[in-house]
Amino acid sequence: MIQSKQHEVIHQYLLMLFCFLLPLHPRLSALSIIFIGLNWLLSGQAFRGFSLLLKPIPILFISFYVLHLLGLLYTDNWLDGLQKIETKLPLLAFPIFLFSFPIKTKEDFRAVLNSFVVGTLIASLFCTGNALYQYIQTGENWMYYKRLGSFLGFHPTYFSMYLSFALFIVLFFLVKNYKTFSLVHKLGRGLLLSWFFLFILLLSSRMTILATSATLGVAFLLWMYAHGKIWKGVGIGLIAILSLGFLLKNLPGLKKRTNATIERVEKQNKKQGVSDPRINLWSAALAAT
Repeated sequence: MIQSKQHEVIHQYLLMLFCFLLPLHPRLSALSIIFIGLNWLLSGQAFRGFSLLLKPIPILFISFYVLHLLGLLYTDNWLDGLQKIETKLPLLAFPIFLFSFPIKTKEDFRAVLNSFVVGTLIASLFCTGNALYQYIQTGENWMYYKRLGSFLGFHPTYFSMYLSFALFIVLFFLVKNYKTFSLVHKLGRGLLLSWFFLFILLLSSRMTILATSATLGVAFLLWMYAHGKIWKGVGIGLIAILSLGFLLKNLPGLKKRTNATIERVEKQNKKQGVSDPRINLWSAALAAT
């Protein structure tokens, strides 16, 4: 008979496995969710930890899933609706598994987050290695947009969001432990941050680049303000903006997509018609407000 402590250890390692596999192979990571659920049932936590679900955050996620279930009442396309419900099942499963079987220590929580960072790093290195191999074999550039993420079957937007999250995990622990980290550790974290941000640029997902850059900028200014160095922060921020502008103009894949966006906006302004549905959705949303 497996003891309660052993179930906790199994739960911890399965969570780490899930986070590690998520940026590498989402289908395999989904299998780990099944094992997390089995361990959760066998541990008896399904009955002992039910009261932990009656908190705002788990209720929020579960309610969002319930809204999707209610949405089935308003659709004639049940097949597509059921597929959507299946896809969003983690919105129901994860709050139940995680909040009724919580991680108890900060060290365990850090281990789970670091597993995701390691998985994301390996995924980015794997794609880079394959892109370089393809370049050697064919002479074609595979280091941008859809081609770069194609080796793992990722759309650039999703892949770049994983990278952005990993970047903020690394940054969070760097800032939190800055005084205790050694110089080598700080340099290693700095290189990892630079690598993740460069890879996001290479994937050329414009919204992720914008969101990541804006979040980094605001967080940096707030941090500098808290330390009484706001003007120094503004100066560094301007240098960062100029550097980002330089990269936007000189990275071939990103430059091509940026110019295409500008061209579509110009056509929209001139009422020449735009094939990109997002422009029409934005226009409809503005008209509705």
